[in-house]
Amino acid sequence: YAVVLSLTVNAKFSGDPTELECKVMNVSNLRSGRLGVSWLYRDVVVSTHTIASLDENGNLVPGKTYKSRVEAGLITVTRTEPSTFKLRLLRTTETDAGEYTCAVTAWVPSRHGNWKKVAEHVTPALKVSFANK
Repeated sequence: YAVVLSLTVNAKFSGDPTELECKVMNVSNLRSGRLGVSWLYRDVVVSTHTIASLDENGNLVPGKTYKSRVEAGLITVTRTEPSTFKLRLLRTTETDAGEYTCAVTAWVPSRHGNWKKVAEHVTPALKVSFANK
């Protein structure tokens, strides 16, 4: 499968929303498998943080740095179609400018009744900054 990352809503000013979409293509060969996603952020200092993930069961797992914003609903991670994931920052701040990546993981049922990771595709980084700059 292939993964395409795009910026669907770009914040013009601090406080505006930002939305990124991660679309999985050619997913038909997954059959009984499931998809999970991790949203990653890399800042200017080039340290990478996990914003949040959806695991193989669709559970939301917030990253350490973003836990309070995810729990407060200021950052949402959703699946809009079986193979489309969205990351939405409700109020974008200066500190959110940087590079975003989405990593999509394919899981298949194992013989023991749990899920086994079979593949992971990480998109090239997408630079996000305010549209007015």
